[in-house]
Amino acid sequence: MCRSETEIEKETNMRDEFENYMNEIQLSEPIKVKIREICSLFSSLYPNRAIEDIFVSQQQRAGAGVPDTLALFSEGLLFEALRFPNEDIYQITHYEGELLFLEIRLRNYNFLDDAAPNSSMAITFSLIGKVGTDSSRETVYKALGSNCDHLRRICEKHLLHQGRPELDILREIKASTDCLRDHGPDGNT
Repeated sequence: MCRSETEIEKETNMRDEFENYMNEIQLSEPIKVKIREICSLFSSLYPNRAIEDIFVSQQQRAGAGVPDTLALFSEGLLFEALRFPNEDIYQITHYEGELLFLEIRLRNYNFLDDAAPNSSMAITFSLIGKVGTDSSRETVYKALGSNCDHLRRICEKHLLHQGRPELDILREIKASTDCLRDHGPDGNT
């Protein structure tokens, strides 16, 4: 029995925004196919869960972003494919939505503005697992160029959560930095 395109799309749980994201960060067709396969695996393991977001962590090699980890975010679940272009290594973390640790490293990127082509961002974080689990391992994601904006959104939505003080602190730091740059340390131009 042949499956329709709609059934295939539903099975792999790929949304148009995921396809747009993969195109935006200029992934090759073989990498896109691999991502679709991993999303299909996720859907078979968790048929009642939707993938809310995807993120492709990148290593910089020869001036280009090379994918190394795929992260699929679902409610209270982080599904990772490590070294996914070449290997099938999966890590699954069930978490309570609480952040234990977060480090944000930026280069040529302002966390609150759009990325430039030479921007880079890296985050290191640990999540608090559900009772009886240990998810205190550190996870590292890296982004280059426009992928920094996507990592920022992932960070805000799935790690910092709206209303969390960490994001307000980042905004205050940005405002203070802008003020110092524009007016000097004494507030004068």
